[in-house]
Amino acid sequence: MSRVLATVLAGALLASSAVAAQAPTSAARSPASPDYVFPAGSALLLFYVNRAHTTDFEAVAARISQALDASADPVRRQQAASWRMFRSQDSVGDAVVYVFLLDPVVAGADYDPVRLLSESLPAEVQPLYEQLKASVIRVERLALAKLR
Repeated sequence: MSRVLATVLAGALLASSAVAAQAPTSAARSPASPDYVFPAGSALLLFYVNRAHTTDFEAVAARISQALDASADPVRRQQAASWRMFRSQDSVGDAVVYVFLLDPVVAGADYDPVRLLSESLPAEVQPLYEQLKASVIRVERLALAKLR
């Protein structure tokens, strides 16, 4: 079940990312991808990255971080304040796991990394998307509710 879910989520990432990468960069935004919108609480995005492509993934993650920090959009600035990025010290098979911790989430905000790049760095989005696509094996998305 977990493998099926991961495959579906990876497909959704690639599909939504492909659309976002080709989306117009005008002020009119297309609707947010429901896979990257969280209602409340916290969330995790887990990226399983091919060990041979960690440098490429980290370069894209750095551009995501820079885009968040440089944004004039108040929602993106709120996201930047609570968006943390980690590299796991443990591997899973042939993958290195990267964790994007969103704590707390900005309720209703879009956390699609490719959409963020297309809004902030339209001239760079296609090559960054290609790097991301080549490096990511799968993505898992988890909305979290606090227990304690």
